[in-house]
Amino acid sequence: MVCRRWGRVAFAALGVLGVVLATVQPGAAAVRSDDPPPGQFTMEVKRVHGSGCPPGTTTVVGTEDKTAFSLTYSNYTAQSGGGIATSQRRQQCVVTVGVGVPHGYTFGVTRTTFRGYADLAEGATGRLDTQYWFVGLPLTGLIRRELSGEYRDNWQATDDVPLPEVQWMPCRRGMVPLNIETSLAVDAGRMNPDTTSLMTMDATDSEVTTIYNIAWREC
Repeated sequence: MVCRRWGRVAFAALGVLGVVLATVQPGAAAVRSDDPPPGQFTMEVKRVHGSGCPPGTTTVVGTEDKTAFSLTYSNYTAQSGGGIATSQRRQQCVVTVGVGVPHGYTFGVTRTTFRGYADLAEGATGRLDTQYWFVGLPLTGLIRRELSGEYRDNWQATDDVPLPEVQWMPCRRGMVPLNIETSLAVDAGRMNPDTTSLMTMDATDSEVTTIYNIAWREC
């Protein structure tokens, strides 16, 4: 399997985050983005698996205007150093979301924004890996971002997908599963191995941790 790496990504200390649908200029390909359709847009967590998302700690919510949905984790932390067990250095989660859309329409993700908090000693590193895919379709490209210590602040990683490269949900009746896979990893490094460093998937200033902006089109 070959995964592309997306560019145009910001990974920085968090300022103010707005749920804004990315503005995409039409290209040469015959691909368009329609207005959100009338009817119900439903999302429901069907299954969670992994050390980063124990049962009952993950929720998904779609916005009323059908331009985005958020996935929130409440117990997702990787940590290393200071005698922390090796098993805590990398935490991973796969969430399967059941998606229901108005008949005759499909959607795809155009922007992802991941948020959290990190407390990394000098010499330590934290890493985010993530990808998503509709069941039955290929995986999207792997997104990997790193933070280097000394760092103690909220963090944010944003990835934009050009409209011609958007993976669209298959057009069929009923709910279509969407898999979202993430992992956090922390390496304490050699400079301060006795100091605990950590990276979480929940920011200190908001309950929302990941936002997926979406585009619509008719089937």
